[in-house]
Amino acid sequence: MKWIPIELIQEVIKKKKEKAFKVYVLMNSSTDGYFKRSEEVFAFIMNKCSIKTKKTLESYFEDLLQLGYFGYSDGIYYIRSTKKLKPKCKYHVEVSEMYFETWTSYMAGAFIGWLAKHQRIKEGAVRRFNVGTSYQKLPHSFPVSIASIMKTLGLKQYKSHKYRILAENNGFIKLVKGNCELTNLKSGFYALTQNYLPGYFLKNGKVFKRLPDEVIPYLTYKRKKQRKKAKHKG
Repeated sequence: MKWIPIELIQEVIKKKKEKAFKVYVLMNSSTDGYFKRSEEVFAFIMNKCSIKTKKTLESYFEDLLQLGYFGYSDGIYYIRSTKKLKPKCKYHVEVSEMYFETWTSYMAGAFIGWLAKHQRIKEGAVRRFNVGTSYQKLPHSFPVSIASIMKTLGLKQYKSHKYRILAENNGFIKLVKGNCELTNLKSGFYALTQNYLPGYFLKNGKVFKRLPDEVIPYLTYKRKKQRKKAKHKG
């Protein structure tokens, strides 16, 4: 398993099942789509996913069964493919066992990086179809507000901040401060800013407009190729 649908990442974070999902990714990568329940398999998963107790692993199996990522019958777990789980998802992000040690950070970085990537894709589409606009190279970063993370992942503000910091500290994204210095301001506007104008602030005698921090994604994303339906002849 080398790629995960973005929608699956989003679903897992919303449901707060990141640790259980790591077991899914491991077994999806390590098996042919099914595995037999055994002490040997349990030991393998616990070692790879840094799970301390069998009871914890059992709870992750229950989570995966409830989510529909696993099926179970007569002592055998069946792993449902990402294609079946998210058949209409166009975009995927890279995944590897090397990210297991910083898994929560990886999950956060994968989705937050995608929000920036998606902004870039939308911006590119606008520029391509805007007749008369000269071509400009797209920047590597795009604004990703805390509000957008909260909305798309169903997280509270402090959790959104935490996820973004974790993702940056572990090298999955880079944050670029989005504040913009304003110049040539009229005295009246400057006075109004001193009395606090929402969206603006003063620093060292200068006026700044508060903009969302921008994100540079470091993970690799790809678009799923759509199969063209064969035309019926005759």
